[in-house]
Amino acid sequence: MIELSLVDVSKPPLLVLVAGPYLSDTNGDPGKIAHNRHRLESFALPIYERGHLPIVGEWSRARELGLAVYTAVDKLPPRGATP
Repeated sequence: MIELSLVDVSKPPLLVLVAGPYLSDTNGDPGKIAHNRHRLESFALPIYERGHLPIVGEWSRARELGLAVYTAVDKLPPRGATP
């Protein structure tokens, strides 16, 4: 069986800051803010799947989400490790 991976373990992982409008043009509307946050977070998973660590700046405001992400990443095996 051939196993495909998007992660190139020969290159060091990058810490990638995902930034963009969060509160801009929302006038404090929770729905618009949630839309902006969802859009920022939609970029995080593809970055992670390629072996890098994405950080969405607004995660620092949401301790629960930030903590959940860091906890999940902390439990992962080292890059290149085989299960």
